[in-house]
Amino acid sequence: DPGRGHVAAVNMDTITSSLCDTCIERKWQYRCPGCNGRSCSLPCVKQHKLERGCDGKRCKTAFVSLSEFTDSQLYSDYYFLEDVGRFVDSTHRDHVWRARESNDSQQKRRNFHRLLTAAEKRGIRLTLLPQGMALHKLNTTRAMWKGHYPK
Repeated sequence: DPGRGHVAAVNMDTITSSLCDTCIERKWQYRCPGCNGRSCSLPCVKQHKLERGCDGKRCKTAFVSLSEFTDSQLYSDYYFLEDVGRFVDSTHRDHVWRARESNDSQQKRRNFHRLLTAAEKRGIRLTLLPQGMALHKLNTTRAMWKGHYPK
């Protein structure tokens, strides 16, 4: 019997490819998105990051050949493009908002200075809360300039 008494050849590459890259004791369960390293537990993931200097994040701009391109990379690229679109949109809105806020804040500073000057001319000591306080936001003190108020 040819099979009897013979030990089957074991491919060591197959055994080591199923083990954790860090401890080489247990079967791997997690794959690092950054470098495709295999880990079996959180301590091994942390050790992997320390030893390899890996941040655990996939390089979104790395070249992937068509033969290695999978559905997960397609989704990842799609989400990347969505993030870029959101970033561009928010940057545009932020720019418009800042320009509007800049004009509003200049007008508010001018009006505030005029209010302080008018109060000072009339011998009124005007004390305001700091801007971060909730009551400061609720303050509705205004000076009416077109009707020549205050007198």
